[in-house]
Amino acid sequence: MESNRYGIVETYQYRKETERYSRSVSMCEIIDNDYNLNISRYVSTAKEEIPVDLAEVHKQLKK
Repeated sequence: MESNRYGIVETYQYRKETERYSRSVSMCEIIDNDYNLNISRYVSTAKEEIPVDLAEVHKQLKK
């Protein structure tokens, strides 16, 4: 993602696609979503969680 203060403007102006920040969508996709322009419908900002081995944690806690 752009670190300068014009990142949003440049993203829009040059139609940049950046993971977890921006994505171009077709008008068909917008129509399919009943014209809902909520950003979270098109761009996921979620980070993948690190899996936890509960058996290992339990073993460590018992020590």
